[in-house]
Amino acid sequence: MSDRDKPHVSRRGFLAGTAAAAATAAVPAVARTATAAPAPAAGRPNILLIVTDDQPKHTDWAIRKTIDWIAGQGVKFTNGHVTTPLCAPSRSSVFSGRYAHNHGVRNNAAAYSLDQNTTVQRYLKQTGYRTGLFGKYLNA
Repeated sequence: MSDRDKPHVSRRGFLAGTAAAAATAAVPAVARTATAAPAPAAGRPNILLIVTDDQPKHTDWAIRKTIDWIAGQGVKFTNGHVTTPLCAPSRSSVFSGRYAHNHGVRNNAAAYSLDQNTTVQRYLKQTGYRTGLFGKYLNA
């Protein structure tokens, strides 16, 4: 492949991709060493949910390789759809399993409307899972 054919990755894109890969690689080590939460019951699956947006087209090669690497050891859902194409309402729907008109986050400024007691993360933590987040939770 000549230099002209190689995809150009900006410094910002490279740093973001490197940080995401490092965070993904660090999750198993952190999970093994942390002792704050009770250990999940044997046979319980590990859950890794990656939500991204605003991915530049020239990073498709890295995204595909990363997905293949992670999903090669688990399940990959290939058909995802959003009902509200805004950051905070869409993430709130993922976190709560409800439509925007039910969880109350109808725009990016209404992130505080999401009831934190009814999220998937809360339910997982209550059943003994250790949960974590890298990056932006909601816009507020």
